[in-house]
Amino acid sequence: MRLQESDWTEALQRISHEQALLGERTAADRGGVPRDVPRSDRQRPCMLRVADGAGGHAVHEVMTRNSGRGGVSVLHNEALNTGEPVTLAMQLDDGRGFVAPANVAWCRRIGQVGEGAEVCFEIGFRFAAPLAAAA
Repeated sequence: MRLQESDWTEALQRISHEQALLGERTAADRGGVPRDVPRSDRQRPCMLRVADGAGGHAVHEVMTRNSGRGGVSVLHNEALNTGEPVTLAMQLDDGRGFVAPANVAWCRRIGQVGEGAEVCFEIGFRFAAPLAAAA
């Protein structure tokens, strides 16, 4: 089942509440590696293409949580395995389409959200190559 807009909103609120309690992550939390560019907190629908285990592919609509040159974080109702290859596609603010191969960097369970008690996961993806800065 697909997460609804209200489910995404609830998951984002949980993450924000958790960050307020625990504080923002620092470079030390990321193994001493500082982020090379700031991340955008703009949420947008995104299409996620993953292998389905039967030799084909499945496409899911997910919601971005934040993004940067090196990767993107999304909310999804299915867990993915670290290292799993995917393709992400979304529309940028200027109307251009964006498609990029990526790998799952991490996946964590947020919990159940919404009236349907759908399980929600936050998944971090690392782009196969850093994206060029916008012109």
